Amino acid sequence: MMNFKIGVPSSLIILLVLFLPLWGQAQEIKVMPYEGTHGQTEDVPYIQASDLQHVTVHRESASGESKPAESVLGQPPAFAELVSASSLEEIYRLLGSPNATDQTDFPRGRSVHTLRYDGATIEYEMYQDGPRGVTSLEMRSSDWGLAIGEEKIYPGMALSELSAALRTTRRSGDTAPFDNPDIDTYIAIPIAEESEDGSPAIEDMGRTQFVLYINDDTETVEMIRFQRPPL
Repeated sequence: MMNFKIGVPSSLIILLVLFLPLWGQAQEIKVMPYEGTHGQTEDVPYIQASDLQHVTVHRESASGESKPAESVLGQPPAFAELVSASSLEEIYRLLGSPNATDQTDFPRGRSVHTLRYDGATIEYEMYQDGPRGVTSLEMRSSDWGLAIGEEKIYPGMALSELSAALRTTRRSGDTAPFDNPDIDTYIAIPIAEESEDGSPAIEDMGRTQFVLYINDDTETVEMIRFQRPPL
């Protein structure tokens, strides 16, 4: 199990810690009733887009002692800062240098840079007129994890350790990232924008979200993925 240390941020910064200090106030994953594409209403956990600055990422050293990724401020980087990184060098500053990198080029000046760390993979998208930023982050090892308010999430954790707000929103569906018959369910946590009336707005399709893939045999979190839809 991942051990987390409490940190006190001096600015907005990122993705995982035992207790997330949010300017002295913890932000929790919220739940709202949501009408799906087939007219059914179900509870959906979500994170307000403005709260991404309060989500943090941590890494753990091979020795087992907590070793968070550090920014120049000496703090775990805020997820909002990681996602909007203006260059690959900025990601290296926040998370350290990857073990390997790949670049795939597409028409119209688009390129995707894949950064491979032990237990995690990041995809960073660039265009001729500038970077789009991180479009995918996969965490496959308990050396990595997220803190979203007081919710600590990491691969390998028991489903029973998740809050009731997340456990009760487990769904069956597409688990395409896995060629594993035990991975049949997931928990999606969409990122909600603020609508004109101030209420959270969640896209039906192509939404930005965190997804927790569940191993139905061991009842544990197999992988955490952050994904943004293509442009």
